[in-house]
Amino acid sequence: MPAMDDPDRSGVPADVETHRVIGGRRWRVSDPRMPEDARQALVDELMSARRAVRDAPDQLAERAARDRVHDAKVALGERGVPWWVDEPDAEGVRDRVRRADRAVSRCPQLERRPRVPLVAAITSQSETRVAATIERGEDPTPTDREQP
Repeated sequence: MPAMDDPDRSGVPADVETHRVIGGRRWRVSDPRMPEDARQALVDELMSARRAVRDAPDQLAERAARDRVHDAKVALGERGVPWWVDEPDAEGVRDRVRRADRAVSRCPQLERRPRVPLVAAITSQSETRVAATIERGEDPTPTDREQP
């Protein structure tokens, strides 16, 4: 676990794990606010994408598989905008929601799952607010003027 004076941890309670050391290398952990079924589906998609990278018959297929890996890792919060910051970059949050949408669309077990709980977890907004925004046909991710 990083030292408490680590600038990456500003505003994070001491009991919240943001990174894990594996084999001497520091890795970001998945966003703990993620609904468990969505998190597991995204992990399944990540593992499927990694197998597709390994088994890719050509460079084009490998590139597509690597894009899938990146989408899943950003959706999980392991890449991209840090999920633990108080005021995340709005464009980073929008990118995470877009990538989560793409990754979830590849998860058959989440086919009927509403988008609202996943977007709410990613954007740190209430599910009620996200649902109302989507119902109005608006983008539920925050703008630069309106942070979660």
